[in-house]
Amino acid sequence: METVNAVNMIILENKIIGEKYVAGYYLTMEDLKRLVRDFQADCHDGFVSNDEAYLEQWLKKHERIEKK
Repeated sequence: METVNAVNMIILENKIIGEKYVAGYYLTMEDLKRLVRDFQADCHDGFVSNDEAYLEQWLKKHERIEKK
C-alpha cells in the first residue's frame, strides 16, 4: 500500500453534493494553521479589508497542482 505525503498540498476540488457541483479546497491541519496565522498577522497590520477576498487570494497563492 502506497502512502502519499499530503503536507503543503492545497487543491481546488470539484464535487457533486446532492445535485450541485461545489468547488472547494482541501486543507491539511498544517495548511489551516498557516492560513490562520497569516490572516491574524495581516489583520493586525491592517492589511485585510475583505475577509473573503483575502481567503481566496491566500488559497490561490498556496495552491498546489497535483502531479499524476
